[in-house]
Amino acid sequence: KSLPKIPNETNQPKHQLKEDESDKSARLDFQDLGLENVPIDQLKLILAKSFSWEFDIFDLSSLTSQPLKVIGFHVFHHFNICEKFGISDTTLIRWLEKIEEGYPKENPFHNSTHGADVTMTLCYFLTAFGLSRHLSPLHIFAAIFSAIIHDYNHPGVTNHFLISIRDEMAITYNDKSVIENHSISTAFHDTHENDKRNILSKLTSEEYSKFRSLVINLVLKTDLAYHFESLSQLELKESSGFDLGSDRDLELILHILLHAADISNPTRLTPTAKKWSQLVLSEFKLQGAEEKKRGLKISAYMDPDASKEEDAKCQYSFIDYFVEPLYKMLAQFVESNLPDSKDNIYY
Repeated sequence: KSLPKIPNETNQPKHQLKEDESDKSARLDFQDLGLENVPIDQLKLILAKSFSWEFDIFDLSSLTSQPLKVIGFHVFHHFNICEKFGISDTTLIRWLEKIEEGYPKENPFHNSTHGADVTMTLCYFLTAFGLSRHLSPLHIFAAIFSAIIHDYNHPGVTNHFLISIRDEMAITYNDKSVIENHSISTAFHDTHENDKRNILSKLTSEEYSKFRSLVINLVLKTDLAYHFESLSQLELKESSGFDLGSDRDLELILHILLHAADISNPTRLTPTAKKWSQLVLSEFKLQGAEEKKRGLKISAYMDPDASKEEDAKCQYSFIDYFVEPLYKMLAQFVESNLPDSKDNIYY
């Protein structure tokens, strides 16, 4: 079971899946989602491309104000999670609506469109890299749940800012992965608060314990503070490979892939990458303006009066220090071509 590489399940050309997998969305009934003024045929055409790297979440968010509900419903059924864990469509939809409501619409970047994009990207990885054959249904459920809630109730500022102003959230979580801890805690609370939307109610005690532990670990590792630790763990696997029969190794794979999905924006096709770049810079500048108002030192790359050259340096640095090293190292473990962010440095 010890494999030097994660096999490619599909044996298809770059970024493509088996036809029957991409067509699953065509067989789903989206009428129950209650999407007002959304042409279902058009929705299905968009989702038919969802398991390809060229999928653009903005195509979906321009069609509906509830992209996370749509993507969540789509992937839960793609992986048969509802059937395996006794979740009715009604319960799932209520839960997805609650989670989507908890992503602040006023955040330019950390909103439900980002949550939907990270979720779909993670699911692309699970399928394109062949991991779904090696993961238990509980692993897949926990991974998708983690992606959906990973920035739940995000305040639109950084952990550093919350710690600097001695925010109640930072006090509560002792300055450690403040937003990530808050997202986990709030999401679990809001899931259990109402039985009508509790998608975890049918899990056994043993399943729930394993599920919760996995979700906590996956979401906490989306904190960029763990980035270089994650790279080091991945590097240690270069010689031995991953043991796909080991829960520890499977958790490491999942946390790496969720992190990779979370920072995947610069690897997208340039028009999409540019949109994400503009949104994250908008959110940064809002924080910078608040720091300026409070008389605090303005955080790096968050100056609301920064030049276009400084904004470009922000994105270049992010690609250079975080995105490119992770994707290059990850590419050594998969028999599937990974996207390259180099072209977007020059857009």
